[in-house]
Amino acid sequence: MSGDYSRFTDQPRKRYSGVLMQQGRVQLDADWNEEIDLVERRWETQALDTFGPAAVPAATTPGGFAVTLPGGGDLGIGAGRLYVDGLLAEIFPGEQVDGQPVSYRHQPYYPAPDPLPAGDALVYVDVWHREVTWVEDRDLLEKALGGVDTTARRQTVWQVKVKGVPAGGKADCGADLGLPPSSGRLSSRAVAPPASDDPCILSPTGGYRGLENQLYRVEVHTGGDTATARLKWSRENASVVSPVSKIEPAGAASKLTVGRIGRDPVLRFQKDDWVEVLDDVRELQGEPGEMALVVSTDEAAQTITLDRPIPAAGHRAFGATPLEIRARHTRVRRWDQRKNVGADGLIAASTAWIPLEDGVEVQLSPAGGTLRTGDYWVFAARTVDGSVEELTAAPPRGIVHHYAQLAALVGGKVHDCRHLWPPPPCCCCTAEVGDGQTSHGDYDDLLKAVDELSQWTPAGVPIQICLLPGTHALSDTVYLRRDGITIRGCGRAARVIAPAGTAFSLVGDSCALEGLYLTSVVTAGPAAVLRRRGAPRRERGRDRRRTGNPLQRRRRSADRAQPPAADSADRDPERGAEARDGVRRGGRGGAPRVGGRHDRRPRPRQRPRPRLR
Repeated sequence: MSGDYSRFTDQPRKRYSGVLMQQGRVQLDADWNEEIDLVERRWETQALDTFGPAAVPAATTPGGFAVTLPGGGDLGIGAGRLYVDGLLAEIFPGEQVDGQPVSYRHQPYYPAPDPLPAGDALVYVDVWHREVTWVEDRDLLEKALGGVDTTARRQTVWQVKVKGVPAGGKADCGADLGLPPSSGRLSSRAVAPPASDDPCILSPTGGYRGLENQLYRVEVHTGGDTATARLKWSRENASVVSPVSKIEPAGAASKLTVGRIGRDPVLRFQKDDWVEVLDDVRELQGEPGEMALVVSTDEAAQTITLDRPIPAAGHRAFGATPLEIRARHTRVRRWDQRKNVGADGLIAASTAWIPLEDGVEVQLSPAGGTLRTGDYWVFAARTVDGSVEELTAAPPRGIVHHYAQLAALVGGKVHDCRHLWPPPPCCCCTAEVGDGQTSHGDYDDLLKAVDELSQWTPAGVPIQICLLPGTHALSDTVYLRRDGITIRGCGRAARVIAPAGTAFSLVGDSCALEGLYLTSVVTAGPAAVLRRRGAPRRERGRDRRRTGNPLQRRRRSADRAQPPAADSADRDPERGAEARDGVRRGGRGGAPRVGGRHDRRPRPRQRPRPRLR
């Protein structure tokens, strides 16, 4: 629901950080609503800059929004917190919906989720803001005031949704959800009427010609492009609303029992008003309400008679009983369009200027953009100077949806796609690479990760690629062509199966391999050969030899002086052969590992050479 506001004044480009109250001044709702916008943007921006687009706090609620498969056509959703584009979504411990623990089929803000698809699918969360007034939450009314409403609330809504993968597609972490933001854009202006032909009549001046200060709201009722979308508008920000307690058929009409007809002669329901009947279920499902024309009102009986039965055939039904109607917060709200409307009371979208009233006009962006149901714009009109707040191809003020993938359902198994923050302390990874079977990261193919990160990462920025546990089979040699690439594994947990020939070719400078466990796909010949292209043998690895303390450098010198000892792997080609540069044996009969710190062979002691000054 939309509240009763004078205007919205927050402009981020002015870089205001707070609102300061002065003594003896008039208090306006716009000032304090701007303070809320300033503080909220600050919090959300800081969370976005700190955690990234989506993150679960690992230290406090690591299981937040973790998806499980309990069976029965349902998904388990773990309690905890999740940040999506800075917005906080939260499931409280022990929270229940309809007497059941929170799950996909029992969500607080998604009353009618779609059934789970039969095949592989993507699980994601949709987070957005919703305005709540006394009509949706009666606890906002102060009983001591006798039912007079005061403030509204801004609520963070989260909805876990599932999207099936089309034929030929792949359910994987990082997949494109295919949910672009609304491309609708709107402009507003005030124009003068045509000049009078009578020279004795003074033509009205340009600008807004209304007698009251207004906050206009233009909202999309039916989504689509500019040829199929339908609009509605209100001069009161669609805040003329009343709760509905009963819906009765009356022949070819409908009769609504409401909480009140109006609070004054202006802010009320009257004959020939176009109204919309909706409830929480439709709002949370992203569906519009039912439009109808008011035939008559009865102040004593608190009823409104509409010109048609509601809901229309094929549309979602409202509550079946008065108790269910009240539980779903069914309500009726007034819209103010009277001219250029269709049989449903809506205005056809157009790229031409659309007149509203009193010189106010709006225009949608050129054809090609897609409008969403619920997109809305607001702009103020003032009588003192006949001005209208001008919007120029402005994006919708709402509803702004924020998405984050939670999991991928593949073959009846759940692949966790959440990002925990802070990341594991072992290393700082530019990207994580899984094997596509037992682990899934930013990539599931090491070759693709190296190629894309080498192209996208700015020059001079080091690249840290971390292999997640699993078996990583290489289809070709991995070439590290740019400088500063490090591929880091976790020992035997991250096994790399190398092709015949060269597994890794270090072309760029300052490239390194750490903690990899290499095996071969061949049964004879060399196993995993590491080669640094374009450098003589004695220069390979020179970057590492020039670092560390003097004792480490002396030990490396001693290693070069000793011939490599043969072991069982040298005699058995099926066990693999060590790479001769930077790769050493990982123990008795083990497969080769990368990094000198795993070499446990005894080293001869040497006296340090005297320094020459």
